Amino acid sequence: MNRTDGSFYINHTNTTDSGFSEEKPQASIAPPILFLILGTLGNGLVLFLLCRFSGEHKWRPFYRFVLALAINDFLGIALAAPFGIARYASDFTFTFSHGLCDYMAFIQMFAILNSACIVLSMSLDRFIAIVFPLKYSVSAKERRAHLLLMFGGAISLLLSTVPHLAGRHSRSFYPGSWCFVDFKSDTLIDRGISLAYASAGFIVLCLVAVLNFSVIVTLVRQRCLTGNERKQQKSLSKKSKQMIAFLFAIVVLFAVCFIPLLINVFARPLRILQGMESFEVLGLRLAYVNSVLNPWLYILLRKETVMFLQRFPCMRQCCRTKDQENTTESVSL
Repeated sequence: MNRTDGSFYINHTNTTDSGFSEEKPQASIAPPILFLILGTLGNGLVLFLLCRFSGEHKWRPFYRFVLALAINDFLGIALAAPFGIARYASDFTFTFSHGLCDYMAFIQMFAILNSACIVLSMSLDRFIAIVFPLKYSVSAKERRAHLLLMFGGAISLLLSTVPHLAGRHSRSFYPGSWCFVDFKSDTLIDRGISLAYASAGFIVLCLVAVLNFSVIVTLVRQRCLTGNERKQQKSLSKKSKQMIAFLFAIVVLFAVCFIPLLINVFARPLRILQGMESFEVLGLRLAYVNSVLNPWLYILLRKETVMFLQRFPCMRQCCRTKDQENTTESVSL
């Protein structure tokens, strides 16, 4: 058992059978239970809505990405979170075996990185649709979507299985309720695996930022068009408005929730960060928050939800004001 700043994490290379009493972490069971309930409920509801209204969206590429994201987040939470809750429920007397810890690490590493790759695929799809609309309309969109999903899944699978292929065990981190690649190890192979995983995450994050910045620039330029040019672009912007709003919300949430975990996995092998076990927990919990909130963003930003909210006086007044501003703007142009 290692202690830092009054907290501890469990290292499977050290046993606790030496007769010394083990200090129990002061952590609440409420967050993991909340994540499990909201995550499975939200992603399950998204899967139901996508299948229920498949006749309307006709499984266009964007909705295929949403489907993949919902399945990935649902399984990532449902297959790993119950074991963490079991440790909380046992008052931290239940500890993970090597096999269980390796399993949890694989599930969490794959789900987190694959979620990032799906967001990148969505961003690339919207980038082509907005920046190169003619090329997008005549291309094999569904085939490209499937290839992007398979490529992202293959990369995530490879990086998630490297520790096991290299014969390395994962590590259980404070408060012993989650496992990940051993980014605290002193061995070069563990540090190399950690840096490779974090580097892939940072590359995905940068590509997502570049693609969405390009989309924003293109949309701003379209708003500056006048006359017939603006009328030609109007129908396109209406069709893609919901998709772009959802994508931007997903990207912001993804960046906020993904960066702390990447900092942990990247900085600790370089010995930049020491201690701060609470920051490790924050990184994983934010990654779970990302998987929990993704489906609720889709549910809230659906056209039917927006129309329902417009029934309330305050929301209706807000929408009227916005419509008046848009009308005034179009007249002035």
